[in-house]
Amino acid sequence: MSILPVVLAGASILTKDNRKNVVDVNSATNPLDKTPVGILQYPSHLREDNFYTIFRAYERTANFQRGRLAVSGQKGNPLAQILLPLPPNLSTSYGVVYGEEPIGAIASGISGATSAFNAALAADESMDEAFDAAAGAIVDSVTDGKGLSADGALALLKNVGMGLAREITPNSVFTGLNLAKNPYQAIVFQNPKFRTHSFAYNLFARDRQETEAINDIIKIFKEYMLPEFPSNTGLFFKYPKVFDIEYHVGGSNNEYVHMISTSALTDFSVSYHGEGTPSYFNDPEKPRPTSVKISMTFQELNIMTAEMAREGY
Repeated sequence: MSILPVVLAGASILTKDNRKNVVDVNSATNPLDKTPVGILQYPSHLREDNFYTIFRAYERTANFQRGRLAVSGQKGNPLAQILLPLPPNLSTSYGVVYGEEPIGAIASGISGATSAFNAALAADESMDEAFDAAAGAIVDSVTDGKGLSADGALALLKNVGMGLAREITPNSVFTGLNLAKNPYQAIVFQNPKFRTHSFAYNLFARDRQETEAINDIIKIFKEYMLPEFPSNTGLFFKYPKVFDIEYHVGGSNNEYVHMISTSALTDFSVSYHGEGTPSYFNDPEKPRPTSVKISMTFQELNIMTAEMAREGY
């Protein structure tokens, strides 16, 4: 396996008139979608190593599935496909958010509610029925197990009154009694974090064709990360395009490398003096930069779940 250099050499725009560099989209082993529209690669020999990254741009689609918003691109109909080398640091990170939350007087019913919930599930009852059982256990706990009978209602009022007195009594009073309020706090799970992935490339051009390819790549990323007006009223924005990113590591979706869910391009920067000094081709009409640096940050649009992790994300 050859190691791809961080500094790239050579670029080509893939067109029907440039047959040497055209991707064979009809090949059964080819990972690119079968479309002749907007296929770019950099450098020109990239696919020879069989290790590269594919950026596919799509119109955004969204729907609700299993209680969550699922965002994807219009598969099989990419607006553009760009091939760039694998990042030298091929990594990802996972995170979840936990927080402190007061659970108050309801804490006394947590144990009974948990037992009732698990018992309902063990009896093959539905999730809704299990939640009803848990709620019933909490009500019973604050009414001394008497439901909403007269005695139970009195017990509930008593507990509410004691709880209210606890909340409005100044801390100084409890301090004088050598007491402190029980905060009834717990560390609770809140949500997974959305993953982000960053890419940076140094693009060196050797001739006019390479500078045109670099220019087209920059235009695609800039245009597709930004919204547009769907009408001349200016009242609404149409969502920007989304990207599906695939690491082609010896083949499509290598099981030993993480997959990336449909993502939005959230940051894109360009340095046209990539070497820190002006450098242009000697062309009086259109002097083109010889070295350009680009960096991109993509944010996944779907919540990471255990099911997705099992699928390879």
